[in-house]
Amino acid sequence: MSKEIERYPDPKQFDQVLYDDILQLPNNQVIDIKFVQDKIWNEGVSFNIPKEKVIRGMQANMFTINVINKDGNCKNVIVKRIVPKELPEKPSLEIWRGFIVSVRTEMEFYQELLKQEHSNIRDLFPKVYLSMGSPAELDSRPKETSFSMIMQDLNQDYIQKPMMNEREAQCVLDSLAKLHAHYWNKMGGVGRGSFWVLELRKAFPEVERADQTWNDFVDRFPELESVHPEVRKIGAKLGEKAEDLDRLVSEGANTRIHGDAKGWNFFFSKDKVHDNEVKPFFH
Repeated sequence: MSKEIERYPDPKQFDQVLYDDILQLPNNQVIDIKFVQDKIWNEGVSFNIPKEKVIRGMQANMFTINVINKDGNCKNVIVKRIVPKELPEKPSLEIWRGFIVSVRTEMEFYQELLKQEHSNIRDLFPKVYLSMGSPAELDSRPKETSFSMIMQDLNQDYIQKPMMNEREAQCVLDSLAKLHAHYWNKMGGVGRGSFWVLELRKAFPEVERADQTWNDFVDRFPELESVHPEVRKIGAKLGEKAEDLDRLVSEGANTRIHGDAKGWNFFFSKDKVHDNEVKPFFH
């Protein structure tokens, strides 16, 4: 009998067990006022975690820490908490292990981002105060692992949007180009990844359907036709050149990519003085 398909937790049901353990961090660390002062805000004298800001998900649980200083000013941060035993069940141990590989990759990227040699691209991302995980030797036993990341709360100053105008799109491309240039041909010895590696996509008839898929997309967003007179040929051209493009990348055109560069994964500044500022949230 197969296991039940993973489902989003019911938002109407508050998880008191999760809330009771929410201050626990990997490696027996704990969120207390000393931790808050050392890692988040040295002016903090108290903090709280609003129950209504605890968001349960399939891949992670998120919550907000409100830190207050002696003058009553508040700084908010977001915590991404990934503790597999607290998450909905997955169909198999193999899937759990693949999930942990992805999680560790994300956590290690943000740890690496804190190094001085990457300071020039930190402005592309939300500020990360801490990224940590349990020892790698536990990864083969996913239910024994735990990961936490504390990051800037973007809700006050940034918005997400499913669509963007031409100027915003250009800013996204500029940001991604900066990311790609920073890591260009510096990824030697790192296995190729991403959901979009051609070898993984061959399990689905996506290359064969590229022309139809792209034209269906243009049908939904006909304003794209004003971009270029041959815009409808893009899908067919990609399908024709897929093997060549994949070979080009594998032979040396290597860099680190976003992996899921879509509208909901970008944050646009609410401040119209800086409304071209984009923060691609690496996921």
